[in-house]
Amino acid sequence: MTTQEGMAVAGSDTEELQTTLLPIPEQPGAPAEPPVVVTPQPEAPVVVTPVPQPARVRRWRGLTGSLAVGLAALAVVVLASGVFGLFTGAPGPGVASLVAHPVAAVLALVAQHFADRRRGRVAGFAALAIVAIAAATLWFFWWI
Repeated sequence: MTTQEGMAVAGSDTEELQTTLLPIPEQPGAPAEPPVVVTPQPEAPVVVTPVPQPARVRRWRGLTGSLAVGLAALAVVVLASGVFGLFTGAPGPGVASLVAHPVAAVLALVAQHFADRRRGRVAGFAALAIVAIAAATLWFFWWI
């Protein structure tokens, strides 16, 4: 709040704080010096640069990612055909297919998560698991 003269007036919702320097008691024989205040400096941010992957690793992860997303899309199609068959009375996929496709899609997407974010044997085994899940799903439910 301000008055007409432009002076600041403390209102009921504001509070003015004033800083008053207190005198430092002098020690006998020591010169009177102001205290030194040290403010901590913020730490510099740590920048981590990713190590580039070889082209064959990127292609392999791209292939397994495509298989995982393809299984997820196939699960959506199978579930949609099951719902369509339920409402129209048309024959649709069986219960085993309606359960196995989403389970396979979830397992493949989880394995792809590990394949993308890990290195070495863990990433390799996760990628092989995706290929095995996709092959087993297509073999047992689509007879390729």
